[in-house]
Amino acid sequence: MSSRRKKIAASGAVVSALVASHGQATQADFGSKTDYAPSGVYLTPDNEQWTVWAVALEPVTAWNMGWHVGNTYGNTDLDPVWTYPGGNDCLSQPVDLCIYDAVQPVEFTWAGRTNCVGTLVGSDPNAECSKVRIIINLREGGAFLGNSSYNVCHELGHSIGLKHPYVSLQNGGPVSCVREFGFPSGGNLSMTSISVQEQGEINAHYK
Repeated sequence: MSSRRKKIAASGAVVSALVASHGQATQADFGSKTDYAPSGVYLTPDNEQWTVWAVALEPVTAWNMGWHVGNTYGNTDLDPVWTYPGGNDCLSQPVDLCIYDAVQPVEFTWAGRTNCVGTLVGSDPNAECSKVRIIINLREGGAFLGNSSYNVCHELGHSIGLKHPYVSLQNGGPVSCVREFGFPSGGNLSMTSISVQEQGEINAHYK
């Protein structure tokens, strides 16, 4: 694991990062899963500077994205950079992850969605996507969790290879924002960080 200090550029500021975490994770929790519905889990091929682009986000979404890119995933070997290059065409930007938020139609009950919009290379559990897009659902009601700290942290995890924790909470599984919301997995709004073991899995892959 690299010992270099992780940094993130956000609105002209550089923020050092720390991950708060609990519990025990397994290797089954890490790796691509491209058949998740309605979205997926992907690995990023960029292990030097993971560039995250925000597209005119609502204030709450922007705050939570900036916090988690800097304070949750910023202490990993991805060296994330939070940037605003401008424009709305994700495919035209030289970035690894594009983040959007918008009110979705009522039939869309998901709170967040993570999709590959770039080139997908390889197969599960080692499929790498050159550019991932996260869409946060701002519609109130079924998707009211969309821009919560829990859900933003959750979708960011999926964009770099963190799957829903395999081991249940009852059996000592990790308290993690990547845990699926509600019963039986047990994810809830108080889970706003990744576990130490999940951080280790990220570092082991992206070292």
